[in-house]
Amino acid sequence: MSIALCRLFDEKNNPYELVLLAGRDGLSREVSWVQVMEDIDYASFLLQNELIFTTGLGKDNQKPWLKNFITALIQVGSSGLVINIGKYLVRQDIEQDIIDICNDYSFPLFVMPWRMRLSDITQSFLYSLFLTKQKEYEIIEACRKLFFCPPQTEKAINHLKAQGYGENSSYQVLSLFFGKDHHPDNMDTLLTSYKFILNKQSASYILFPSKKAFILILQDTPKEEARRLFELLCSPVTLKTPAVPITAAGCGMIVLSLRTITVSYRQSVYALAWAHMEGKKFQYFGNLGIYALFFSQTDDMSMRELHDRTLGPLLQYDESHQRDLFQTLQSYLIHNGSIQAVSKETYAHRNTVAYRVQKIKKLLGCNLNDESTRFTCFLACHIHYYWKVLQEERFFLDE
Repeated sequence: MSIALCRLFDEKNNPYELVLLAGRDGLSREVSWVQVMEDIDYASFLLQNELIFTTGLGKDNQKPWLKNFITALIQVGSSGLVINIGKYLVRQDIEQDIIDICNDYSFPLFVMPWRMRLSDITQSFLYSLFLTKQKEYEIIEACRKLFFCPPQTEKAINHLKAQGYGENSSYQVLSLFFGKDHHPDNMDTLLTSYKFILNKQSASYILFPSKKAFILILQDTPKEEARRLFELLCSPVTLKTPAVPITAAGCGMIVLSLRTITVSYRQSVYALAWAHMEGKKFQYFGNLGIYALFFSQTDDMSMRELHDRTLGPLLQYDESHQRDLFQTLQSYLIHNGSIQAVSKETYAHRNTVAYRVQKIKKLLGCNLNDESTRFTCFLACHIHYYWKVLQEERFFLDE
């Protein structure tokens, strides 16, 4: 849990008279804690995303002390530095090469007058951080209940409404997958990295990890903007720890209320499963064509009955004889009954293909020259693939 630095530093409401000297592009960095540090050797004990305060008390007489101090903070992934100037360090100590380094690394560098007490500002920032962490935790827990605990739906919706999420706002869910071998210990680092990008784009979002993927909820965001944000999430992150590449992502359709946000979530997971099976980076649910229609059906029994009645004997034959006549049937239907096209696609002699087609017709007991029959078989083949995607989807839904 963390808070964006830009939410701690408000130039219009600035009671501690902070002045930003460099690193404005880094104001979207997340702050997880606040530390006062005077000894450069202590940098190795810092955690990532900590905002550091210093007076310069520990400086030595060597001129590059401040430059080395800031470089050490950048290397450990600190969120920024506030220098309490006036006694041990003065404005003239912050030379242009230091400003340039902070700008190059998007590392926010502030100064604060000596009359401001460090204890006051650190206490204020820590209190803001505590409140933000508490609010973020409650929002994420409400989302988890909404997605994974249907009996808690009303309670979750009421809590999200109380936190400012409009019941009739538009919402869209993306599921982001980083690979089955990704170690969960890095989740906090990843979360912070991607918050940095989303904050920089001023996105209205909720982002949290499930067991298998990150769930990103966008509020009042057009579809094109959602795709652009995804592309940014896939780009290199200019933080100390690079982001783990996104293996696949699925995007649900925009829904127009909190009560239907679970629909967009399930769509995003199905689209993610499709992208993962197809080896794609991104899949929008609305572009899945007939598969989106299948997924939207509540009566799976009708589809299963059509599938089993049409393809049952063929699939049983393939399983018992270690054959793949199903693939031949698919190719035959795709190529509108062209034996030559199937032969070319499957690298089989046309006589072999012709024999297999006759075998398929016998097993199915139907006339594949009939347009209506071919359509039914084609539909059943798509349903068969739909079941396979559902099996993949269950992996991502295992919360």
